[in-house]
Amino acid sequence: GDQSRRTGPFFTGKDGRDRSTYFTSVNRGKRSIVVDLKNPAGRAVFLDLVGTADVVVENFRPGTLSKLGVDYNSLSAVNPRLIMASVSGFGQTGPYAERAALDIVVQAMGGMLSITGEEGGGPVRPGVSQGDITAALFTVIGLLSATVERSRSGLGQHLDLSMLDC
Repeated sequence: GDQSRRTGPFFTGKDGRDRSTYFTSVNRGKRSIVVDLKNPAGRAVFLDLVGTADVVVENFRPGTLSKLGVDYNSLSAVNPRLIMASVSGFGQTGPYAERAALDIVVQAMGGMLSITGEEGGGPVRPGVSQGDITAALFTVIGLLSATVERSRSGLGQHLDLSMLDC
């Protein structure tokens, strides 16, 4: 995400500006647009895109898309073949569903930080964002599986991925 734009090490880009090596490595080749889902015109643009999309991946807090009128039920009415992956810290249901999470939070709650650092010292964040990366890997596996199923049934589905579970 955008927070990683400030994560070093940095290099100087062709435009002379310093760039995050990490951000560049995980975002290379991506194209983006900004759409305001709270604005009816923005929501209409999004729904037009959904009409021809294979997959939507989102990581809002559970319930956010329902409030915006673009949850899976609404989107699958526009495109029944749509596969949607909802990735959140703790899943779409359960006692922690409404809590926000970042990689370091799920690493701590999952026990990873209990085995890092020096003996007798405090925990040390691992050099790799394992909570993010593992959730991304499981998301891809789920999307690929859903794509195979869609080729058989013609229908999409909604995947619920919890970073902590991953």
